[in-house]
Amino acid sequence: RRRRSESGSKAPSGSQGSDVEQAEKRAAKSKKSKEKRHVEDKAKRKGGGKAANDTPREKSKKAKSSKASAKKARAASASSRDGARSSEDERVKAKAKAEKKAEKTDRKASRREAKEDGASERQKAAEPAKMKQRDTEDSDRKAHRKRSRSSETRDDDSEEVHRDIQCNGCSADPIRGDRFKCSACPRYNLCGKCYPNRGRMHPKDHRFYVQK
Repeated sequence: RRRRSESGSKAPSGSQGSDVEQAEKRAAKSKKSKEKRHVEDKAKRKGGGKAANDTPREKSKKAKSSKASAKKARAASASSRDGARSSEDERVKAKAKAEKKAEKTDRKASRREAKEDGASERQKAAEPAKMKQRDTEDSDRKAHRKRSRSSETRDDDSEEVHRDIQCNGCSADPIRGDRFKCSACPRYNLCGKCYPNRGRMHPKDHRFYVQK
């Protein structure tokens, strides 16, 4: 159309001229946009996907996305550090707990050993005293036997002893001195101390006689 107008053809008049101008503007705009896209695609291929001239909206989107990715990376590194720190703390706590338990068992074992040693020492120290006490008891028993034998011999010499005869009043066995026997009851005997009180212990009509 330009060629025709430039070559001297008749220019359209009125509405036809305005339509032609608008069509020319649209064609020029589409050509510019195609050239711009071609340049951007070329720049992207050269610069590794980055556009040569980004719009402000695209720039803000890219900045936001980069900030979000950096924030995520920081959060991931912080969580990994926290996990490592917590695992290290758990290991330290477990180690301290095991050491404490071992120390407690060692204390118990030492106390048990000390207790056993003290008991054995006390037993060793008490053995001579026990032996001495046994010796004194044996000597006391022997002396008592000697005294009892000597007293029996003296009693035999001084007064009469009725062996295997028990007093029915005071249960003295044997009866020493006079033995009073009931004439009615063949197994009833009284010693010299109980004979004056025979009326309280035995029927009054029963008579007693001295049994040699």
